[in-house]
Amino acid sequence: MTAAGISGQEAMKAHVQRLLRQRLSTEVVIATVAILVVTMAFGFVVVQWTLNRQLDEQYEQRALAVAQSLASPTLGESGSPTGNRG
Repeated sequence: MTAAGISGQEAMKAHVQRLLRQRLSTEVVIATVAILVVTMAFGFVVVQWTLNRQLDEQYEQRALAVAQSLASPTLGESGSPTGNRG
């Protein structure tokens, strides 16, 4: 074997190692981006669920307040619940 043949093989090995290293770094970047996307999607779902629950609770409280105000007897001028002056 000649020195040129050995250096050619070494160059080929170095090239293959560089490709493998680039592929590994690409896989790491893709995995990182995938984890971020999944995490953000999960966070978005949790926030939406929480906001919907809070909105439902607010509407329940408003509906309860309206129902209670309509169900309570109003006091007329005489102080009786029906407002009769007699």
